[in-house]
Amino acid sequence: MPRLVIVRGPAKGTSYELGDLATIGRASTNTIQLRIKRVSREHARIERRGNQYVAVDLGSRNGIYINGRRSTDRVLKPGDHVLIGTVLMVYDPPEDADTLEDDVGPAIVYSEDASAATASLDTVLSLAASEDGADVPALDDLVEANRKLKALYDVSDAIYSVLDLDQLLKRILSVVLRILPADRGVILLYDDVGSALKPVAVRRRKGASAEADMALRDLPVSRTVLDQVVRERKAVLTADAMVDPRFDGSDSVSIQNIRSMLCVPLLSRKTCFGVLYLDTCRPTHQFVEEDLRLLTTVARQAATAIANARSHGALRRETRELRFRISEKFVIVGSSPQLKAVLDQTQRVAASGSTVLITGETGTGKELIARAIHEESPRSRAPFICINCAAVPDTLLDSELFGHERGAFTGAHKTRHGLFARANRGTLFLDEVGEVPLALQSKLLRVVESKCFERVGGSRTIQTDVRLIAATNQDLKQLVADGRFRQDLYYRLAVVPLHVPPLRGRTGDIPELAGHFVKRYVKETGKRIEGITDEAMSALSTYPWPGNVRELQNVIERAVILTHGDIIELDDLPDGVASVPSRLDAEYTVSSRGNLRLAAAVSGLERHIIARALAKANGKKIEAARILDISRPTLDKKMKEYGLNTRSQPGD
Repeated sequence: MPRLVIVRGPAKGTSYELGDLATIGRASTNTIQLRIKRVSREHARIERRGNQYVAVDLGSRNGIYINGRRSTDRVLKPGDHVLIGTVLMVYDPPEDADTLEDDVGPAIVYSEDASAATASLDTVLSLAASEDGADVPALDDLVEANRKLKALYDVSDAIYSVLDLDQLLKRILSVVLRILPADRGVILLYDDVGSALKPVAVRRRKGASAEADMALRDLPVSRTVLDQVVRERKAVLTADAMVDPRFDGSDSVSIQNIRSMLCVPLLSRKTCFGVLYLDTCRPTHQFVEEDLRLLTTVARQAATAIANARSHGALRRETRELRFRISEKFVIVGSSPQLKAVLDQTQRVAASGSTVLITGETGTGKELIARAIHEESPRSRAPFICINCAAVPDTLLDSELFGHERGAFTGAHKTRHGLFARANRGTLFLDEVGEVPLALQSKLLRVVESKCFERVGGSRTIQTDVRLIAATNQDLKQLVADGRFRQDLYYRLAVVPLHVPPLRGRTGDIPELAGHFVKRYVKETGKRIEGITDEAMSALSTYPWPGNVRELQNVIERAVILTHGDIIELDDLPDGVASVPSRLDAEYTVSSRGNLRLAAAVSGLERHIIARALAKANGKKIEAARILDISRPTLDKKMKEYGLNTRSQPGD
């Protein structure tokens, strides 16, 4: 009686005798039960038709394969290999069975996994080969073809899985040496300028070479051949380099006994990145045209992978540079106690998701504080989006914040996402929030409270996960009292209030800030400036800075651009800034009679110092008296004598 013998898979070696009908599947009702993946409950049946047995597919998902070909209804012949799922069976009829004699033919195992296919094929071939070995040459060809196909799969896989250029080049050479009889492989690429072809990866069959940094002249490669490959963008095959006239005069070829070599261009999108070179010293392993075709196919895939890896590396470098520039541009400079207190609050509030209201005069750095909160928060990888509410017309602010549907108004030709949608999972910074129109404040209140909104002209509610940070240079409490700002919105925004002090309130940070801006603009302009003179720094420290840090930044940028020397002097500063110490110096002038007016000079200096202390203390007399190391009554007396008040500035 005929039978099926399992030669691979669960129950290997088990045989099943076939009657008139045998069913195969995962269900327990089958004659041959295969409880493995890719086998259907009722997968196939083997039925008798006269003196023949026929394999029939019962509409299974993965089918049955007989001698490597998918079949639905096929007569079985002696030695046929039946593959169902991952189980391989051999049809073994009785010796007197009346069947048609036919060659078994080549056997191929289907598998989605290339490595599994290789292993399976070796097993099948060992079973399929006849005793006299007549089928062996054809089967060897199949083994070789399968091995090369797997290598192509490996190269393709590298394109999508390896982005590091060095690792990619090593992997490509490893694959190539596995499929071709080469002793060494070299990849030569053009440098960044594109003018020189240099070896970037070298690999020998017996492990990686230590000559990865060898110069091009040290390689046994003919410059003539390289130029030909690059110029004509065609591969070159040399079966015997010893007699090839293109290598006449090449000492390295004869010294190293190079017998055969291949050289193919690395082409991607009509661009030649370099060449892939192979050679061998074994006379019995000469390259043939089939090797050339295979290497050309590999090179095309490799070139695409190299292009992707280079682009990825360039993007990573550009990203690092941009992040460095951003961090340098938005760095918070200063070590005064006032600034340290603000930064301490910033770090504490960053970890929470609470809404923050930052207040302070124009130019104090409110956006820098908002960015610092975002960068220190769990949302740092998500977008940080800014909008100056005062810079957007009232009629467009609604659409800018919440987006609009197509046709919502004239000019709305397509649906547009607003900032609340774009900042999802990140942070939205509303600068000058006091300028938001009263009619829009109710919609803003809703999204702050419920995290949902509708686009302009739309009815679908959209959810968003946004942390809101608002800033203003206005007194929102006064705006609430005047009826220009909603009280409930104010309390929702001011969950955590932060106040950034003006620059005149932290004059100790001015030298550090000035030095920071000098370095930045020296780098941008390429000028060589060593620093700022004491006289100019005194002017910077004395000036009241109504525009705060932004004004100081502009002054330093102007000075760096206009100065003729290698140091910023008093004359390089604007007249308004430079005249502050000159007014003080006027108290020390000598009269036309040559008399030094000591009393006037002392009085002027004392008045100036008291005014600076008041400015540093933000008008608080007790703090100013502590700074001056005098009593409060003495300070009041001096202020009355010099006509000073808590709002007086050093330049007054």
